Amino acid sequence: MVAMDGRRQSVCVDATRLHAALERQIRDEVLQSVDAALAQCAASIHDLKDGAARLAAVLETHLHALNGIRAALRAGGQESEQPARPAGTRAGGMRP
Repeated sequence: MVAMDGRRQSVCVDATRLHAALERQIRDEVLQSVDAALAQCAASIHDLKDGAARLAAVLETHLHALNGIRAALRAGGQESEQPARPAGTRAGGMRP
């Protein structure tokens, strides 16, 4: 029963149309939620890619620095007049 102009009137509800309207509304809500979730995922993936690229650049920089140190150590070792020591010994042949 619905009150209209102060009078009560009986209103029939078409269940099929109601079901279709509810189905459309639910579908629209789900699609909006999925779109929002996909946008958040895409943003997170973008941030992760940026972070990985920055990390790769830092690693590359340090790799070049370490290669430079290695080259300097090798060059210094070849020019040195001191004989090579066995691994694990200090100058003078003593173990640590």
